[in-house]
Amino acid sequence: MTHLGDSDCSDQTGFFELIDISNCYIKFPWTIENGISALRAGGQFYILWTSDNTLKTVNLELWYEPFAQIGTLVGVIAEGLAINDFDMSYTWIVDSFHQGTNEGYRFKIRDVANPQCGDTSIPFTIIDEDNCSIVVMGVNEGFEYAQDEVIPLSFAFEISSGVVDIRLYSGSIPVTGGVIVEDFDTQNGTVIFDWTVTDFGHGGPSFTMFNIRARDSDDEYCVGKSRYFAIAR
Repeated sequence: MTHLGDSDCSDQTGFFELIDISNCYIKFPWTIENGISALRAGGQFYILWTSDNTLKTVNLELWYEPFAQIGTLVGVIAEGLAINDFDMSYTWIVDSFHQGTNEGYRFKIRDVANPQCGDTSIPFTIIDEDNCSIVVMGVNEGFEYAQDEVIPLSFAFEISSGVVDIRLYSGSIPVTGGVIVEDFDTQNGTVIFDWTVTDFGHGGPSFTMFNIRARDSDDEYCVGKSRYFAIAR
């Protein structure tokens, strides 16, 4: 790049590579007429696709998308999966990532270096009746707690390891340094944990939107959330 009025004023970038991705192609085989039968959690399913002129690495994702182009990412099935350019498959142990039994799931596949190159499958159903769940109790909705006040937290579990990590959130954001306890062994029952209230010096937004979340130590998708509350400042 050179200044039009001063040829001595110029600069250039470092070296970089140009890759022709205009012919990149990834396609799932299923059609509405030749669809995907309902999948049951825990079973095996072969995710199939055809590809050409990719950059050899893809991400496979599960989305809940009952309407085309409107949906949410449910979970990552495979990340940075090395492939070759021909008919491919990935053996997936079916999991709804705790979204549960529902219609409207879709697979998405994307070339890692070229996200515009990819495909979305037709919708299908997952049957997942055995979901881990955690309920966090002991917090009063909208209540303002004082610093150093003790709240007896209790937890109810279904199909959980019973070992949880507990931390403080502000809205949907984890509070910096806000780990209350890690690997708390509940013996998979309803138990009490006496939490001494602190905001961990939280300086961000949502002072009245604190909540406590308990995550199963063996299952990152199994999370319970308390009601919202405030901490006096």
